[in-house]
Amino acid sequence: MKKVLLLCDKPNWAYDAIAKALVKHNFHKDLQLDIAYVKSKEDIKGRAKTYDKVFVMGWQLIGELQRFWVKKTLTITDNSRIIVGVHSHHSWDDRLSMPDVLIEPPKRLIRFLKGYKLVNTVSNRLATLFRNAGLNDIVCTLNGVDVDIFKPENENFNTGDNFIIGYSGSEKHDWRKGITEYIVPACKKAGVQLKLVMPVEGQYVPLTEMPGFYNSIDAYLCASTSEGFSLSVLEAASCGLPVISTKVGGSEELIKDGVNGFLVDRTVDAMVEKLVLLKNNEDMVIEMGRRSREIVMESYSWEIRSKDWYNFILSSL
Repeated sequence: MKKVLLLCDKPNWAYDAIAKALVKHNFHKDLQLDIAYVKSKEDIKGRAKTYDKVFVMGWQLIGELQRFWVKKTLTITDNSRIIVGVHSHHSWDDRLSMPDVLIEPPKRLIRFLKGYKLVNTVSNRLATLFRNAGLNDIVCTLNGVDVDIFKPENENFNTGDNFIIGYSGSEKHDWRKGITEYIVPACKKAGVQLKLVMPVEGQYVPLTEMPGFYNSIDAYLCASTSEGFSLSVLEAASCGLPVISTKVGGSEELIKDGVNGFLVDRTVDAMVEKLVLLKNNEDMVIEMGRRSREIVMESYSWEIRSKDWYNFILSSL
């Protein structure tokens, strides 16, 4: 029996959601997966010594960019027993990445990652960037979604001024997510309602109630400068919603423009155009939502996507 420890930041955040999906879909009798959290009182270093491999879900859990090098912030075991993930651009790009601007990973980060057994990314855009920068041992493992939890339940879509756009995220990342600068003004200009879910009073929705949130809206809007592969976008699509998104990692792969949503430029007017189109076309909303669910079921359920993740983990053992 091989044992792998999945190292996340904290419970119920993105890394944890992926880790729990991998544990749930582990059908390998000779592989044991467990989860631990860096931001806990547990003795992570001591526990890590008892595992064959430690999968650090995000590289920044053990490293921090300095001017000329990467400072190691957590020494849990020797590097040969660690595999590590890259889930975002903003952890290393100095906030410069944009949908149409690809920032190359810094050489100091490439040197740091080369010190580990294997690296995975969650989008082809990230994988291509790191390969081009000289990191050869890198594997693309796209994110997935639990289709049994995130599923369509709403058969009645709103139209016109009652059309509801949804967004789920954090104010902390507003600079990247574009809530204030793009999502709010676009919805206002398009004459649609906006339903925000954020970890603040009055807008917080427990994780267990998120499927209900997606089923209370008519479409989902992502206005990010960059994404690895947004779990929220995947969850919305799995719930049978059209998704309007900037051309960022993950969305470029999930969204077939004009089929199950739209890929738009990062301007308010580009978003308004598609919002108005959807709010005035109920049949389009229904058909795009149907196709979203279809595409997720065909390619993005964790039952399907976990296979690549397991191939990545097993190849390191």
